[in-house]
Amino acid sequence: MKKIIKKYVSDKFLRFVIVGSINTILNYGIFFACLKFLLIDYRIAGVFGFLSGAVSGFLLNRKWTFKSNVRLSSGSLKYFLVQLFCLCIHTCTIIVATEIFKVPQVFSQLVGICITTFINYELIRKFVFPENVDTENCCLNSEL
Repeated sequence: MKKIIKKYVSDKFLRFVIVGSINTILNYGIFFACLKFLLIDYRIAGVFGFLSGAVSGFLLNRKWTFKSNVRLSSGSLKYFLVQLFCLCIHTCTIIVATEIFKVPQVFSQLVGICITTFINYELIRKFVFPENVDTENCCLNSEL
């Protein structure tokens, strides 16, 4: 149990949460602006919001959270795939929370965020920005 607590109370995880908070604000801001000011359909506005959060998340996590040298081309593709996977889990979570456990819709988003934050962190840490890997040489060779 101590190992799990230590893992998620690390500086790296706290930076990840800060970046996630920034991304959430950006995501919702873009979504809201597209929806209310540009009168774009909520589904398309949602895609714009999601993409803005994903782009800023990749750049901030790459440089600040994980301090990685992973190449933009390979890292951003992996990061986007992780984001899509977590978006699917998040969507399923809020539906289950609302429809089965009768969590009010307004709070279901919080349940989804709580669940996917840890999954997202683990996948990004292990798949996108792995430690103990010579990312410069690894990525240069894989993208030739």
